[in-house]
Amino acid sequence: MAPSRPSTDCAAAVQATLSAILPALYHHCREPWWLIGSAALHVSAVPGIAVHDIDVLVADADAVRLLAHWHERFDDAFQPERPELFRSRFGRISGCALPVEVMGNLELFRDGTWQPVRPADRKVVEWRGLSVPVPVPVPSLAAQCAILESFGRAKDIARAHAVKQMLRTLGQS
Repeated sequence: MAPSRPSTDCAAAVQATLSAILPALYHHCREPWWLIGSAALHVSAVPGIAVHDIDVLVADADAVRLLAHWHERFDDAFQPERPELFRSRFGRISGCALPVEVMGNLELFRDGTWQPVRPADRKVVEWRGLSVPVPVPVPSLAAQCAILESFGRAKDIARAHAVKQMLRTLGQS
């Protein structure tokens, strides 16, 4: 099944949410951080990706600072999908156009052990949602594809397929 085509509303929601959270990410994060998942694909211009939340991969101490900063917006009723597959210092934040999921030291249970999820690289996409362009760190498309494939869920495999199609179109496969 091909990923759905994002609507104008989806793009506006991503823009509004990133505009709201980027200042806090730059202020509270001391270690490298990345957007991952559908939001990272969206800002990387992968076509056909619907964004339902903003996933932010951060160091554990940065997650503590961010969750403290957003404590009044913490969604304590939300239960992450597949807790047997993922663990992190996790918090889902509401109050933006899209929910924001903060993942400190994200790990994936694979081959009988917990393995850190750390992108192989870090590239910067200029986000133009604020009054001045803001650098937004994301994994390269190849690194995003590897992360999605490692997760192994149907939605992630579909997204990885969309990334591979884009890389083929760009002649980078």
